[in-house]
Amino acid sequence: MSRGPRTPVALCLLLLLSASVALGQGQQAQNRLLLEARLRSPQPGERIAALRGLKDHPQIETIRTVLLVWNKDVDADVRAAAGTTLYAFRHDAKLRPILLATLKKEYSDANALLAAVYLAGAKVEDHAELLDALARVFDKRPAAVQALVPVADFLGTRDDADAVKALTALTKLGVFPKHFGFRRSVVFALCAISRPEAVTTLVEVMPDCDGEVRGDIAIHLTRLAGEPFGVDFKAWKSWWLARQSSFTFPPPATQKARQFVGNVPTYYGIPVFAKKVIFVIDTSGSMAGDRIVNAKRELTKTLGDLPEGTEFNVVAYNSTLVSWKRALQAATTDSKSKAASFVNAQKAAGATFTYDALQIAMNQQPEAVYILTDGKPTGGVLTEPRDILDAIKQNNKYRRTTVHVVGLDPGPDDGVFSKFLKDLAAQNWGQYRRVD
Repeated sequence: MSRGPRTPVALCLLLLLSASVALGQGQQAQNRLLLEARLRSPQPGERIAALRGLKDHPQIETIRTVLLVWNKDVDADVRAAAGTTLYAFRHDAKLRPILLATLKKEYSDANALLAAVYLAGAKVEDHAELLDALARVFDKRPAAVQALVPVADFLGTRDDADAVKALTALTKLGVFPKHFGFRRSVVFALCAISRPEAVTTLVEVMPDCDGEVRGDIAIHLTRLAGEPFGVDFKAWKSWWLARQSSFTFPPPATQKARQFVGNVPTYYGIPVFAKKVIFVIDTSGSMAGDRIVNAKRELTKTLGDLPEGTEFNVVAYNSTLVSWKRALQAATTDSKSKAASFVNAQKAAGATFTYDALQIAMNQQPEAVYILTDGKPTGGVLTEPRDILDAIKQNNKYRRTTVHVVGLDPGPDDGVFSKFLKDLAAQNWGQYRRVD
């Protein structure tokens, strides 16, 4: 009886191992596909759970899926979970070369998060190649940088050194000093991270930031330090050099209690840092009498205090919308005097077209808008407070314009009008002042 050739034991074991690995890989692929199927669930909780599960599948196919969720899902919590999953892959040695190759081949709005994840995971000395590629894209398409605005927001939720590293890299882009919304989102993200490296970057970029963004940094540093250095970046640099090695972040409650002190103009006690600013004043019928007299006095004083280098405009509104000029004007002695005359010539009459006035102001691309009003919106394109808030928030998604709000005798603090004014300021990085 003849026998076939014997298979060596080692070879049998190798074949069994290969089969086992293939079976395991097949099971992993099946699990990944099941998780991806759960991403089609109408329930946000299901989609978030699926994204968390995908952290165990660091593959290029997973990255493509997660990026699609980041770009398409309308639920903020789901998008945050997508960012967290992708961020978890930042140190994967086999994925980083693929990420870089993908980004170099085609940077688009769709993979802006991918760029930040690569910067977070790569060594600083390996950043140059990607930053150069991004710079070339933004030279051709400056508006493309706005895709990095929500990415910077996401990095601000990562309280670690890698996030600071990525944000610091973004400050090196040539578009950083040119695009207000991008610059401000990066600075806000750095302010949200309680790490010494974040403070170091803020101190380093402060001279390259002016207006509202320099004010953001000054306010943050003042809350941390309690020092009255205002927007003096040289003083802040000296302070940090002396303390960075032993600095301890104060509790958030202590930070909130500290008040900013700075040598800048104010409007109803709110600092005016912006280099491009628009004042919007309600001149509806309910403003008649002392209200409009006092409002004019306060506004003309602030206009007179605006420093050289500021650009400004004034919008007066009731049922009619009147902009002093069609565009922002340089703050000179002559222009400030003429703007004051415009303000003093206004009469109180008509309804309150709040949304329309804000739209006119926002469309002039200011860094900050200061709006004064004494009554709920009663006319114009939108009158419902929730509709106005949603529209302004959407309009301001990438611009990052500050909206400061002054409410004259707005009624009960828990009333609809007061809440509207507070939310308008809070949702647009502004301060709210109640004046009774």
